[in-house]
Amino acid sequence: MNRLQAMARIMMLLSSDDRLKPGDHVYRIVRKKAADIIDRYGPDDGLKYVQEHQGYLTDQIKILHVWYRSGNRMP
Repeated sequence: MNRLQAMARIMMLLSSDDRLKPGDHVYRIVRKKAADIIDRYGPDDGLKYVQEHQGYLTDQIKILHVWYRSGNRMP
């Protein structure tokens, strides 16, 4: 699997709950994080990493959405 295929699969996994919309600020952050994971572990192992930590990463995405909706204010 190459980097592009891994990125597509990772984004598909992380956007399965329809929270991520292309062009959204949170979407760009998640793509950058996915690229970092692929750079660190490689395409195949990066996909495995995301599959194993999907719940945790999805929770982080939810927190980012709440943070951006609140106007980037700390609670």
